[in-house]
Amino acid sequence: TCPDDFDVNGAGLFNKRCVVAKEPPCGFNCFDCDHLNRRCLQCKNGAFLFQPTGRCLQECPEDYVAKKLGLFTSRCVERETVTGCATDCQRCAEDNSGCEWCKNGKFLHDGFCIDSCPARHEPKGAGRFGRRCQPHDGCRFDC
Repeated sequence: TCPDDFDVNGAGLFNKRCVVAKEPPCGFNCFDCDHLNRRCLQCKNGAFLFQPTGRCLQECPEDYVAKKLGLFTSRCVERETVTGCATDCQRCAEDNSGCEWCKNGKFLHDGFCIDSCPARHEPKGAGRFGRRCQPHDGCRFDC
């Protein structure tokens, strides 16, 4: 047998090989395609459904935030329709109460994406995604 995303090419006991599979009409990460095989209705593997195109994406485009609701129901939501998420939020909390993952080099603190960590907090993480503010070791409970 061949791994996922590969098909068997050849017949008989010999000369079989695995070749890259042709992409299904709605894409590899589509779980449920419409009746015309043009638009995905539900994504799999944690991909985000981008409803304007009916495609499954690994990251949401600008002006959209990722709403992660499980492996099969995640989708990209217009930023204006999300109440607790700011411009620099990459992934919003399921209940829209705030951000869970920041982008653009911002730091996550109490559900918000901010430029720098407040007093008694230290920055954690590197790069432009997933940075956060964490209380200093001596400030865990009473600062």
